Amino acid sequence: MLVGILPSLLIDGIESLLRRTRKAPLYSLEGRKENYDFSIIIPAYNEEKTIGETLSSLEIYKDKTLVVDDGSKDNTSEIAKNMGFEVIRNEENGKKINAIKKGLEVVGSKYTVLIDADTTLERPNELPKLIQALYDENLIAAGAHVLPKNPSNLLESLQYIEYKIAMEIGRKNTKNNICISGAFGAFDTKELKEITDIQIKNPKFEGEDFERTLYLIERGKIGYFSDFIVRTDVPKNLKEITDQRIRWQYGFLDKSLKFNKMLKRKDEIGATFWFNYLVNIGMHPLKLFFFYFFLLNPIDFILFYSAYSALTTSLFYSVASKEERKYLKYSFFYPLYSLYNLTLPTTIGYAKKLVKK
Repeated sequence: MLVGILPSLLIDGIESLLRRTRKAPLYSLEGRKENYDFSIIIPAYNEEKTIGETLSSLEIYKDKTLVVDDGSKDNTSEIAKNMGFEVIRNEENGKKINAIKKGLEVVGSKYTVLIDADTTLERPNELPKLIQALYDENLIAAGAHVLPKNPSNLLESLQYIEYKIAMEIGRKNTKNNICISGAFGAFDTKELKEITDIQIKNPKFEGEDFERTLYLIERGKIGYFSDFIVRTDVPKNLKEITDQRIRWQYGFLDKSLKFNKMLKRKDEIGATFWFNYLVNIGMHPLKLFFFYFFLLNPIDFILFYSAYSALTTSLFYSVASKEERKYLKYSFFYPLYSLYNLTLPTTIGYAKKLVKK
């Protein structure tokens, strides 16, 4: 029985241990001055339910914020205009990358911040410190600590656990941020414009943020600031998260294959790519095998489930604040959530990529 459960547990356990290599974040906002040489672009498509909250968190930067309405059929533009924000509009929906390009055409600042229309800043007054940190650390881009907004059901709470562990363990303690979330990112405007021009020639929604980050990594230093927190909407039901994760996994495999040259790097990025190729992609069939093996062996499944739940609980407890620990009660269900993502969205996402030319 133990022989059956050890391989899968070792995969996740070793991954967590490998990522927890440093005790302190590499980049912080502490002690930074303020730099206001930035613009904010918000690509928006049918976001009337969320854009008001997003713009409210950016009220102090109203003169720096541009909403790009990408052919919305609802009241997105009207809400933004009524709140006093500048709006430009594409009459036809051209996908997010086209909205970003349209916004960049009128941006003249040294730095540009991209924020999704369902995302809010927890401490917006610290944004100028983040911009100054880009300058101080000679970074061409940086990501932030992204967490779900106020989880209200089991699925959202499980995503909170997932995001928290990923941000605190997967990104906080790494030299290079391998994926700046599409929800929020700060960029050198010149670099962002050039990469957007490249991406728009072959636009794909899936993995767009991952691809953008990999292009940036080829050009300079990328950072991650765990003390700058943003909140974003996450899927509220099984259909929404399944659709989202299929796109994510399709994009992950698509961009991993496209940027396979990263395997030649002798740094942390190269090591991460090797790990993804060998463990996340290469061992996916093996993980599926063990999952079905567990289903056929109830005692093994109970042992595996208990150990996986204990591992998740331990990891989340080690990185969560006192307030966040209220979500610990949901960690018992995390193995089911993880196994669902492994067997359905990941498998479908990978399969779609492999059969699509």
